[in-house]
Amino acid sequence: MKSTMFERVLVVLEEGVSGERGVTWVRELTRGAGHVVHLLVVQPRATSISVAGRAVAFTDQLEDGARASGLAYLERVAARLCEDGLTVTTQVRIGSPANTIRAAAQNIAADLVVVSCPAARGRRRLFDTSLASRILGTLPVPICLYNS
Repeated sequence: MKSTMFERVLVVLEEGVSGERGVTWVRELTRGAGHVVHLLVVQPRATSISVAGRAVAFTDQLEDGARASGLAYLERVAARLCEDGLTVTTQVRIGSPANTIRAAAQNIAADLVVVSCPAARGRRRLFDTSLASRILGTLPVPICLYNS
């Protein structure tokens, strides 16, 4: 018997940020058979790096590196959830956060989207309250925002 109405939960994480508190909540929300947790990292589009007019890193190389790093991070988080018996998928997407989250939620038919909203001070964060406001009114499912 399923414990909640959230069968497909999209959890948006930012690599290297203490935004994994939402994963603890997701564990509680998805106890029982039939639940799937989809972990997502959104990386910004890369631009090539040039030194003295010569390209030293191309966009595809930078994005491939970001994907690999993001997947390694997500696999560590996924392993902990799998230990709890949950079914977990991982994905790294490149693009604007609001559009990418919206598309991912629609693609998996998410019942809930969990997004961290770290404080604006300190190093630049991918997610802030402006991101939350851009996705809040555009998704037909509940969004769980938490301060990381």
